[in-house]
Amino acid sequence: MKDLCAGNHFSLGEWEVYGSNAPAATTASAATNLASGIVPTGSSFMGTMTYSLATDGNPKTRWHAADNDIPSWLALDLGKLCTIDDMKITTAPESLNYGFKSLEIYRSDDGNAWELVRTDKVDECKAARVSNHAGWAKSTRYIKITMKDLCAGNHFSLGEWEVYGSNAPAATTASAATNLASGIVPTGSSFMGTMTYSLATDGNPKTRWHAADNDIPSWLALDLGKLCTIDDMKITTAPESLNYGFKSLEIYRSDDGNAWELVRTDKVDECKAARVSNHAGWAKSTRYIKITMKDLCAGNHFSLGEWEVYGTVGGSSAPGTCAGELLSHSSDDYPCDTIKDEATCLKRYVKLTTGDYHQCVAKKATDTAINCLVDKKCA
Repeated sequence: MKDLCAGNHFSLGEWEVYGSNAPAATTASAATNLASGIVPTGSSFMGTMTYSLATDGNPKTRWHAADNDIPSWLALDLGKLCTIDDMKITTAPESLNYGFKSLEIYRSDDGNAWELVRTDKVDECKAARVSNHAGWAKSTRYIKITMKDLCAGNHFSLGEWEVYGSNAPAATTASAATNLASGIVPTGSSFMGTMTYSLATDGNPKTRWHAADNDIPSWLALDLGKLCTIDDMKITTAPESLNYGFKSLEIYRSDDGNAWELVRTDKVDECKAARVSNHAGWAKSTRYIKITMKDLCAGNHFSLGEWEVYGTVGGSSAPGTCAGELLSHSSDDYPCDTIKDEATCLKRYVKLTTGDYHQCVAKKATDTAINCLVDKKCA
């Protein structure tokens, strides 16, 4: 904790961490390195220190970019759609130079049109530095990393680039997923003339919502109508100018449209016309979403061509909002494990007492029937 509000010490009333038990950590020993043995393409290499050494499984060998190739990039074709859990990048083993302090991560379905996932910052510079980079929601075949902000020296160099995940059944893209924002008119902090809120979600990135001049920061909010699981968001800036885009985006969620919870703040360094940025989803089911745009690229107002929100309708409420109630112990210790069919388990072992949303989480022999619960209706 830093930047004390006042006084001379920090103090917390509660620290809560929501989630579930995971079957295995996503690490080099437990997960699949999708990049292993795949030779990347890139912006340059030097001598015998070619692209293949970035993914050969040996962090003591290294890919070496050409001198003064700054920024440098590497790209991978995974061969099929994959779910990306995380990436691990090891810098050159022999020197604290040659590492990046800023990493732009891109994904693509075809290797030509690239979507910026996000920009990660790494402040530490040392030899054989290992940095971990979280995955994202959309299934991905092509990945590109662009290295910026060189630690020292005159070129970038990596000992190893590892990508952990699994084969995906289908791409989570605009054509395959549901745009929950489509046709829903947002509310916001302001608009200008005929460039109203509805143009931010009309499905046409060539039209645009335009905030009032000097309304900085600006915000837009959506009521999705019911609880939804948010996989990711895609935001396209105004089509006609590199101005009017944000470099900082605060993402909020709410259960009632009044009390807002900050999910996170995303940074986007690039400024260009019709810039597309992707913003990963979050765990809590959400009805209301608000985005606050800060750090204007240029000009005197923010403007968006399109705001897309991908996910599915339904899901349990935020932890603590609707706690549900545990059922009494069943005669079968492991109903879901025995029956195999979740729908049958729900009908046989979960008696709805309130609302119409129900869930059985006893799906394997390590869970007991007491874990079958009824969620109170929240939407």
